[in-house]
Amino acid sequence: MAFTPPVIIILFYLVTSSVADNTDKPVTETRDIAKEFDDFKKYVSTKLEAMAETHARDMHKLEEIINAQGMQIQKLESDNAMKDSAIQDLQGKIEKLTAKKNNGFQSAGKSQSDESFKETSTKSQVSPKKRGQQHKMVGRASVESKVAFFATVTTQLEHLGKDQDIIFDHAVTNVGNGYLPHHGTFVAPVSGTYVFSVTLLHGEEETTYGHFVVNGSIVAKLYLYSQQTSQLIIVNLRKGDDVSVQNADLDRTFICSQYCTFSGFLLYEVSSVDQIVG
Repeated sequence: MAFTPPVIIILFYLVTSSVADNTDKPVTETRDIAKEFDDFKKYVSTKLEAMAETHARDMHKLEEIINAQGMQIQKLESDNAMKDSAIQDLQGKIEKLTAKKNNGFQSAGKSQSDESFKETSTKSQVSPKKRGQQHKMVGRASVESKVAFFATVTTQLEHLGKDQDIIFDHAVTNVGNGYLPHHGTFVAPVSGTYVFSVTLLHGEEETTYGHFVVNGSIVAKLYLYSQQTSQLIIVNLRKGDDVSVQNADLDRTFICSQYCTFSGFLLYEVSSVDQIVG
């Protein structure tokens, strides 16, 4: 069959149009898919960034909460240590009062042999004109008691309260049993003149103070600044009087391992009697 030129041209146009339609369609669909995939990637990336920012904020808040709780735990531990120290201090005071009470009962049953400890000549030398005046007659004991102690600190003392007794917990020597190692206090078993010595080592690079206390009154002080410091006192004590060493500042630390020591001994024993002359 023969075709005229116009017909050939029309057929060629139809064929080429059909081929063009069949070849352009996959390309268009591929481009649409690629665009959707890019949009999806952008969406996922945006979501991931938002999730990362939220996670970072949550982690920061969690760290703040943990830090705050850590500080609170430290404060509670410090408060608990100070309360424990206060309890020990109160227990020491109770034991002091108990020892004084027991010594008072023992003094009430004192035998007449103690009268030989007085200077009998004192009364005869008193002028009759001094009637009503109170005199204290003190005499050296004929047979003196043996009293001596030496104690050290075996554990580091931390967070000590103000005016809290320092506990020298290990009694190396305790002749006469006048020293109470659980409370760091010496209670005089007999009246007399005593010598006491203390050595302290402060554990921090800051100034702190301590003091010798007799019956609750300060008789000598110590100055410490990252060094070992010693003090010595000689005092007259009645039977039942107590002596201790106290920390003078709040929340202080003292080094253990025998660097801190407390010792004392009876220099000589006396008997003392208050008497109204005349």
